Parts: sequence; C-alpha cells; structure tokens
Amino acid sequence: MSQIDNTKAGKPIENLVLPDKTERKLRAPGGMKNQIWISDDFDEPMSEEELALWYDAPIFPEEETHSDQAGE
Repeated sequence: MSQIDNTKAGKPIENLVLPDKTERKLRAPGGMKNQIWISDDFDEPMSEEELALWYDAPIFPEEETHSDQAGE
C-alpha cells in the first residue's frame, strides 16, 4: 500500500492510505443480455405532437401548476 502524509507546520494533519493497484477484470460481452432492449422504431422520425412536446413544453411544468394554484 502507498501512503501520503499531509502536514501543516511540520505536524501531521492527515494520513491517506491508497489501496494497491489491482488488475482490472475484463468484462465479458453479454452481461446485460435480456435486461436492455431497444424499440424497433427508436430511430423513426417523431410525430408533430411529439416534436411539440419536445421543443415547446415548459422546462419545469410543476412550477406553472403551483403558480396557477396560488392565484398568481
């Protein structure tokens, strides 16, 4: 293990102990098999309604709801 001693005015204030470097295990392909899926139409163009929601929707819709309820 590696060790780093930090001092201030010659007095130790902290002692950092670094773990030994270990070899990284290589990940095998397929570790998330059957846990992730991509829809068949994921790259299809968005409808006009979806585009409107994407570009024209308020960033924080909850805030607008709260201000409406407060009578502002």
